[in-house]
Amino acid sequence: MKRLKNITGSLEYADIPEHVWEQYWGDLYRRIELGFGWILVSIGAIILSGCGLFYLIKDFFMDPQPPILLKVGVAAGGVGTIILLVSIIRQRIFEYKNSRYKGVTR
Repeated sequence: MKRLKNITGSLEYADIPEHVWEQYWGDLYRRIELGFGWILVSIGAIILSGCGLFYLIKDFFMDPQPPILLKVGVAAGGVGTIILLVSIIRQRIFEYKNSRYKGVTR
């Protein structure tokens, strides 16, 4: 054990080449930019979806002109889409919590 301690105690870290550091910082900036971009896209999509939903209800569902069958079809499609999205999100959360590869990184 003493010999092993002496051997491992004398080990030094290898110097990391400069191109590895450049790649690391480039990847970091890229990930930050992508993350910020996705945040802005998400905010925009939420705002546009909210406005679209408001005007859909105000101008389409409150208007007595379109036939009731058309309103039911649009409502069924919208509710079905929401149910599918919730199901997908719930499944992804479940898989993330129970993943065998949770601690594995690249």
